[in-house]
Amino acid sequence: MQAEAHLYQAQMAHRAGRLQDAEYHYRQALRLRADLTEVNLSLAAVLMLQGKLEEALVIARAGVKAWPDHPLAHRR
Repeated sequence: MQAEAHLYQAQMAHRAGRLQDAEYHYRQALRLRADLTEVNLSLAAVLMLQGKLEEALVIARAGVKAWPDHPLAHRR
């Protein structure tokens, strides 16, 4: 499966509240395409919703550092 397909699956799972599925697919998308900064921020949001706050913070910081001007970088 390509990164974009994992991203789509992650977004659908996230919207449906299937957070573990969303986390899995966001991680797979990042594994395949580390340049998908928006995925970092979305993964951080899913981790926060699961109570994985320390990991969420690390991932969010990496996303903001890689793409500081992205609108999501300052919204979540």
